[in-house]
Amino acid sequence: FVSPLFKELCDYADREADTWFLLSAEHGLLDPETVIAPTSKGSSRKESAARQEWSQRVIEQLSPHLDGVRRVLVLANARSREYLLDFLAQDGREVEVPMDGLSLGEQLQWLRRENGGKGR
Repeated sequence: FVSPLFKELCDYADREADTWFLLSAEHGLLDPETVIAPTSKGSSRKESAARQEWSQRVIEQLSPHLDGVRRVLVLANARSREYLLDFLAQDGREVEVPMDGLSLGEQLQWLRRENGGKGR
């Protein structure tokens, strides 16, 4: 991933989270250090049933990482997170979606402000 938005998201996650992961339409949950081949698949283009199935896969991959976690920061787009938020809020976890409702351009502006105008 090389888009300006992606780079800003990574910078923000590096600063705001102790541990963070990427969501991949093909692979589900990925560690940021994992290198994968480019793909054109996108979870937002999948039908609802396929997104639910993908979300269940992500939940299974993410579950072992949530022991003791009290706060979850979600930077994924609305369609990618739609079946994940209820799960993330279980066990009293605080779930934050700071860019909820922002367009892509607004997200980029928000991230640049939050990141102090410093890009990767």
